[in-house]
Amino acid sequence: MRQQAEELGLPYGSGQERLDSISETIDHVRRLDGDAHTPVMVAAGGPKARRLAGAKADIVTLAGGVLTTREEMTGYVEEINTAAGERDIEFALNIFVVGEQVPPWIRGFIGVDAETLSEHDSLTMIRGSLDDMAAELERRRDELGVSYVSVNSAFIEEFAPLVERLSGK
Repeated sequence: MRQQAEELGLPYGSGQERLDSISETIDHVRRLDGDAHTPVMVAAGGPKARRLAGAKADIVTLAGGVLTTREEMTGYVEEINTAAGERDIEFALNIFVVGEQVPPWIRGFIGVDAETLSEHDSLTMIRGSLDDMAAELERRRDELGVSYVSVNSAFIEEFAPLVERLSGK
């Protein structure tokens, strides 16, 4: 990320400086909105980012590692909701793998194979029959409050029947 910031002529800064910049940007969007309210989504991995997202974002992408446990993710949700106070927060998760196989290029990105993801019940993978996958997404909604998922485009064909099923079409 440092390289991308340099290419844009932007300072990279410390972790706290980057969080402060995100906070200031959200505040600026709110000032520009006036009475309107543009929903803001923040991906939050670390504790400071989770607290900031809870305090200011409308949607929070839970950005744990690929082997983050459900229990840890539940703690992240609780931490974010605590920071949100009375505000309702929506949650999102990234799904890197749909099915039983991890393509080599995704494995290079996430650093683990399908067996490891399965052994750790990784939330970045969804697998099994259509019924199994639907039940798992409903479980994530019920247990974690996840109402948004983003799916790697390599799995669009595998995921489409699930979208159709869950949308009731």
